[in-house]
Amino acid sequence: MNPSAPHPVDLLILDDHAIVRQGVTLLLQQHDWITRCRGAASIEEAVQLMAAAPANAAVVDLSLKRQSGFSAIEQLLQRWPGLPIVVLSMHADAIHCHRALQRGALCFVAKDDASDELAQALQHAMAGERYLSSSVRALRIGEDTRANHIPSLSLDGELPQLTKREREVLVLVGRGHSAAQAAAELGRSVKTVESHRTNLREKLGLKNNRQLLQFSARWIQFDDPD
Repeated sequence: MNPSAPHPVDLLILDDHAIVRQGVTLLLQQHDWITRCRGAASIEEAVQLMAAAPANAAVVDLSLKRQSGFSAIEQLLQRWPGLPIVVLSMHADAIHCHRALQRGALCFVAKDDASDELAQALQHAMAGERYLSSSVRALRIGEDTRANHIPSLSLDGELPQLTKREREVLVLVGRGHSAAQAAAELGRSVKTVESHRTNLREKLGLKNNRQLLQFSARWIQFDDPD
């Protein structure tokens, strides 16, 4: 059920792709209650924009170049408590959604659902209400990874016989980095990163990249260097 009277929204859009920022702006400016949209490509730029003239809502991507969208959520809320945050992400899985909500986001929208549901999510966020888009709504948020036959985790983050580079790749996968983004971060080729991901799946007993993503997202809650 949509809130009946949306509050005017001065929006901050944090996404490292200019085309996404532009697309979100064009999509949302169709609504007369969106008064302004400003885009930032990094956490630092977002903080600068907010410091100059605070927005009253934010749309945040989880995959930022060399940065974590989870960290962005925490930093924004630390400086501007109560800021309504909507996560807009390509990672429409239970663990990423659960982590984003734990960090303080109110709403989670899969990028595939954005054209139909982003404005609705913003309305809910402005009303202080939680909203999940259709791609994630049916997921059991916070589900135990063991239900998907993913290895369980200890609180000290111990993993079997991983090399230093494999651990680095695992952290970047957990932050939502693609193979190309991880390669750029580590100064290695995409082929090398793909090889590390294959080794990780074999060592951890994971069947596919989706399970690797779920495992790594859960693991870095305990052992993320940030």
